[in-house]
Amino acid sequence: MNIRKQIFAVVSTIGRQYKVTEGDVLQVPFMEAPIDSEIRLDRVHLVGTPIWTAIGTPFIDNAEVRAIVEGHQRSRKILIFKKKRKSTTELWKGRRTPITMLRILEIKYEPENEDGNIYDDMKKKESKLARYQQYFNTNDKVVKERVP
Repeated sequence: MNIRKQIFAVVSTIGRQYKVTEGDVLQVPFMEAPIDSEIRLDRVHLVGTPIWTAIGTPFIDNAEVRAIVEGHQRSRKILIFKKKRKSTTELWKGRRTPITMLRILEIKYEPENEDGNIYDDMKKKESKLARYQQYFNTNDKVVKERVP
């Protein structure tokens, strides 16, 4: 189990928040960026793994997410229907908003503790977690009993 492969982050871009991991493809509102250009999302609210979590107030200073622009498209059609009752008045409207496709390349976060790099401590916790998952990872079905 590699910690770097399980890292996730919550980033905000253009007023929306997204939970991302490496390799994810995001559909965000249109961004003025050329295709195949690399962008840096530095408004990171949270970075975490199954073992630890770092929460920003409101952002984490030494964290960033690198992404590449894969293309610009239009979203699927959003339909708006209005009707007045007791009459034949109906109105159909629709729109397709422009979106940008982003592929997440890397999540960078290097926390430091007083003694050095925090990843040394996480390796110890990682081995404990692997032993825990191995012990409890069975295919037995658990039936919840009702307590009177």
